[in-house]
Amino acid sequence: MKGILIVLLIFITSISWSQIYDKEWHESKIDMVKVELGKKLFRRKACKGCHVIGNFENKKLRGPDLMDVTARRTKAWLEGWIKDPRVYLKNKDPIIMKLLKQYPTKMPYLKLKPEQVEGLLEYIRYESLEAKKQHQKKK
Repeated sequence: MKGILIVLLIFITSISWSQIYDKEWHESKIDMVKVELGKKLFRRKACKGCHVIGNFENKKLRGPDLMDVTARRTKAWLEGWIKDPRVYLKNKDPIIMKLLKQYPTKMPYLKLKPEQVEGLLEYIRYESLEAKKQHQKKK
């Protein structure tokens, strides 16, 4: 029994938490009402100042490319991060600590309501799909 637990523990700890995501959510139908809300917020909160969705030109960015971030992180993690990044910074979240080495600009606290966070995530999901389609057309 101990051997099985040790093997299971090794397996679990070998999985990169950044690769675990909510497949059902990521692949669910896009809610266009939320997309429109997210699109407005993405512009109003100046997210483009640090982020893009689909960095096919490999531009130097102040923050990570958000393309398919919903496939790299869980919905709960993303909601928490967008809602209040200060908590993740204070707790030295390993994903954030790794990103800060590559992108020293810290995510600001945006004071968003839960429905606004959902809108931003839906917009990112939608734009990720659209960016891939556009990129495929150019090839």
